[in-house]
Amino acid sequence: MNLLRRGLYSAFAIIAMSAPDCLRASSLYDFVRNFPFAEQESVIQLPYSASDIDALLRALSETSLSDISPFRRNEFVEGGKTYLAVYSYKVAGAPVVVIARTPTRDAVIEAPHPIKDRATAIQAVHLMINLGAKATIISGNNRCAARTRSACSGRTRVCGGGRRAYPSSDPAHNTDSLFHQTHRILTSRWPDTVVVQLHGYNQRDSETLFILSDGTPEKRQPDNGITGRVRDRLRISLGASAIAVSCQDPGDRRFDYRNLCARTNVQGRQLNGSPDACRTGAPVSSGRFLHIEQQFPVRRPFLENPASAGKAPEYAALLRALSAETPCLNSGCAH
Repeated sequence: MNLLRRGLYSAFAIIAMSAPDCLRASSLYDFVRNFPFAEQESVIQLPYSASDIDALLRALSETSLSDISPFRRNEFVEGGKTYLAVYSYKVAGAPVVVIARTPTRDAVIEAPHPIKDRATAIQAVHLMINLGAKATIISGNNRCAARTRSACSGRTRVCGGGRRAYPSSDPAHNTDSLFHQTHRILTSRWPDTVVVQLHGYNQRDSETLFILSDGTPEKRQPDNGITGRVRDRLRISLGASAIAVSCQDPGDRRFDYRNLCARTNVQGRQLNGSPDACRTGAPVSSGRFLHIEQQFPVRRPFLENPASAGKAPEYAALLRALSAETPCLNSGCAH
């Protein structure tokens, strides 16, 4: 790890991410909504050190509520259940990690693009609570926050400037990030957990609301993997075959949808067993990674009123599908 290289970031980022502890939110939703995410092009890169990783590991493991510098630890109660939030104002771009004290499903919810993919941070919290997942990981920065580029494979136009390598601040495409380190810590601690990663896209001329993928080029027809099973449940609930598609099923190519299939997603590559998640894809799915692209109508309720978002038909259908297809931990897990 080149700490000198990591140490290059702007004075603006230091000011932005050294925010005072003023987020005395009464709910997880308010806490996440008001979190000071690092802004677009606000840093050269997002620095962290080996000691930060050690502190993060302790912060995610300690049972007491004391802070472990540079990380803060707060508890929130939602729906009668307690959640531990681990975060930092001192480490630029450090993720917000929320751990459920009494989970009912062996799942982790991830939101790597909380700003660009609008409402996915709040949605991740809602899904963790209502699904009964073990944790959620939310990136602490705009995916376009850094001006340097990731060394990992894949190219994008998402941050402007034409098609080029992903910015180093995009945690779904950079293994050298605290988001990815947190992902590795939790999925190693829980070796059977399924990761559900939430994304957003816009394609107004398409009726497809959900694009499901597992992070591999594997093709299955019919698709009996987690992508196909969740897709089928969404179609049953919402009543249209094109409403949800699987990147793994060649039969779904007859529908109009964008090619957003997560084959360069580093969390997916890692869970699918790639020897080098940064540069090398995994050919076959482990069944542990579900990448969900969602049109804005699915996410919109979380911008308006998170408390009632579960009543929106598109999201309610997704919650039912994931409830049926993620592993149950105990008898408190009702489908």
